[in-house]
Amino acid sequence: MAGVDPCGILSDAELKSFGLKTEGKVTNSPPWAPGCQYQGDPVVASIRKETRDTVDSAAEKETWAEFERTEVNGRAGATAVTGGATQAGICSALFDAGQGMIQIQAQEFSRSDDLDECAKALEIAEKVEPNVPEPA
Repeated sequence: MAGVDPCGILSDAELKSFGLKTEGKVTNSPPWAPGCQYQGDPVVASIRKETRDTVDSAAEKETWAEFERTEVNGRAGATAVTGGATQAGICSALFDAGQGMIQIQAQEFSRSDDLDECAKALEIAEKVEPNVPEPA
């Protein structure tokens, strides 16, 4: 996944289709999960490449309040909400890629309760998936 750039993985048109601004902010914390955060409305989103985890290893962590296995364009995936985020309107979509996984986090911008953050994270993940390497 060395060549995967979280800030360059989606086209401007794709970002705009999700209501995201085309300028992403690079995030390198933690260092093994470089990412890019995008402001937007109805969601703020981040795309991270996790080099230490796969969907299977993430499933074993105790940080999740919800962890539901799914697929992203046929790849092993999941939607997940961390324990501290159940009321925050934040959900992540994960899928295996390269020697790790991609994590897309969607957070509702306006907190209207009309938005399914997990569905939005999965929708973004389905656009990211063709642009990253197959699981090793």
